Amino acid sequence: MPVLYYVDRLREGKSYATRLVRAVQGGKDVFIMMCSFQLPEPWQPSRNWTMPQIPPPESCPDEVELIMRMANEQHERTEEAKAWLRGYAQVTYPSLLRSFVTQPYACPIRLEKRAQ
Repeated sequence: MPVLYYVDRLREGKSYATRLVRAVQGGKDVFIMMCSFQLPEPWQPSRNWTMPQIPPPESCPDEVELIMRMANEQHERTEEAKAWLRGYAQVTYPSLLRSFVTQPYACPIRLEKRAQ
């Protein structure tokens, strides 16, 4: 079913413009967004952070490695939870799991426990 986008001009000023965008599918709104645009002004300060140094994507572990690492950790997971994680990795990523079993991962990463 196609998604139709409707754009309403809410405000058209000298330096600001505001738009309301609605995505409609099957006669129902599935997405609504209001956005504003501003012309750059030379006296405006720049409010962006520098990009942190991160490893390239090919050196990071994939989903199977993370799932298997979670299943093999000795933390607060029960054996039932670990077995479920291993089964999930086998069902969801069977081709990736074969390469993971034959070639162990070499990218060290620490999994942090999220605050509840």
